[in-house]
Amino acid sequence: MTMRSYYCKDIARCIERFDHYCPWVDNAIGIGNQRIFYIFLINTTMLICSFFMLLFAFFRAEKVRAVAAGASWLDIEDIAVEEEGSMDGTGHHPSSSNSSTDSSNSSTSSSSHYLPIFLFLSKNIIATFFLCLNFAALAFCVLMLARHGAFMANNVTVFETISPKPLAHVNRRFGPARNRMNSYFWMLRDCGVWKTVRSCYGYWRPSMYWDEQDFMVGKK
Repeated sequence: MTMRSYYCKDIARCIERFDHYCPWVDNAIGIGNQRIFYIFLINTTMLICSFFMLLFAFFRAEKVRAVAAGASWLDIEDIAVEEEGSMDGTGHHPSSSNSSTDSSNSSTSSSSHYLPIFLFLSKNIIATFFLCLNFAALAFCVLMLARHGAFMANNVTVFETISPKPLAHVNRRFGPARNRMNSYFWMLRDCGVWKTVRSCYGYWRPSMYWDEQDFMVGKK
């Protein structure tokens, strides 16, 4: 055991360089799996971004199909809203000319498939719910990536920043907890270019070679 080891009660094991317990992977994150966890965050973020890319590609394709069918993408909302009022008993739009009748029927019959995004979502509560859920998941993953990236760059863990108990090695490096309450980014206080490079190297290596130097072991 080292100064950065901690007993995780969720899995009843002592974890070297304990970061946190993640319920999404049902495991404690430490030096042994921190790289896999970060790759998991990257892949999850890319997966959600791919969903949005496919979604907008779908609406882009629908826009092209709508224009090809003779309907303006910007006017589709009006067409869809007025669809019931403009249809007669047979389900066709009356017109004085055959050409205008064919164009009207083509645009109206396919209008429900060419709805703009906001109109589509307003008529599909389930789709709106899952879209909002994906937006929330994307925001959460981006924040997690940013947080763990910042901690990786300065050789600190989540547990060391939020521990309710004072940790001696953290106090040696950053000062007592009462002096850190005035800043939300106190863990980045002594971050520099060289320290960032070697901290990232130690994260992906993984290595604890610079832990004693960073946390001033032997100093009071």
